[in-house]
Amino acid sequence: MEEKKNNVVTEKLLNPMSGWVPLFLLILGLFASIGIFVLSVIQLSNEVFVSGGILLTVSILAFTADCICFAGLKIVGPNEALVFTFFGKYYGTINKPGYFYVNPFLTAVNPAARGSIQLNVSGASANMTLNKKVSTKTMTLTNEKQKVNDVLGNPIIIGAVVIWNVENPTKAVFNVENYAKYLSVQCDSTIRNTARLYP
Repeated sequence: MEEKKNNVVTEKLLNPMSGWVPLFLLILGLFASIGIFVLSVIQLSNEVFVSGGILLTVSILAFTADCICFAGLKIVGPNEALVFTFFGKYYGTINKPGYFYVNPFLTAVNPAARGSIQLNVSGASANMTLNKKVSTKTMTLTNEKQKVNDVLGNPIIIGAVVIWNVENPTKAVFNVENYAKYLSVQCDSTIRNTARLYP
């Protein structure tokens, strides 16, 4: 039987360009494509079909390309990171705050992002609002009271508050299925194992 290798993804930090100049150029391109479209309509109404048709085609293609390029504008807040893939392969991570322009075909990935979730695994609960950005802020996870046995077998009720943060966004996204649920399950297991060590 062949052993499966655990493919650990190493973090590659991106240094993207500022998004302000591309934003200005994209807005200019948008107005230019609209202007070319108006010019093509005027040409076509004056029965100049060849140049009017060419201008119409150019304006539609320019407008479409401009709209696609707007997808490359990204905002990263303080204590946030964006992990990108390019057609399924890991591309890089932005972990500094700012307004950036990246390849518009990059996709931000965060498997834990499913809107607002209420974690409740074996008594541990947390309410988190997740999106494609990975938060590196310090957060708390309240593990509600649960009944466990101590080393003598006596049932006790125990709970915990865990303070945590994501240190490596790339590993959090690619090395576990859902890092928020993973933390909750690990917290529950650790509390049970710790309680069993003491009377």
